[in-house]
Amino acid sequence: STLRRPAVKNMKAALLMQFTVGLPIYYGVTVIGYWAYGAEVSAYLPEQISGPKWAKVLANLAMFVQSVVSQHVTVPSSSFSTSVNIE
Repeated sequence: STLRRPAVKNMKAALLMQFTVGLPIYYGVTVIGYWAYGAEVSAYLPEQISGPKWAKVLANLAMFVQSVVSQHVTVPSSSFSTSVNIE
């Protein structure tokens, strides 16, 4: 993929969509969750799981994989420098 004009325009549209539609939904779920459960919920959600042990193991594994993947995506891309002027 290159940073030609249509790609930059499409990226700006995608970011605008994310911040106008995505963020209110994300924070809406947060507010509704706090309204429903209050401060009784543990900061570490797998502590609240009261099911079989495999459910806790699966939740911990999913969080571990997500953190590893996010670090591998974020760290290398921030170390690249480009000389493209995006207006």
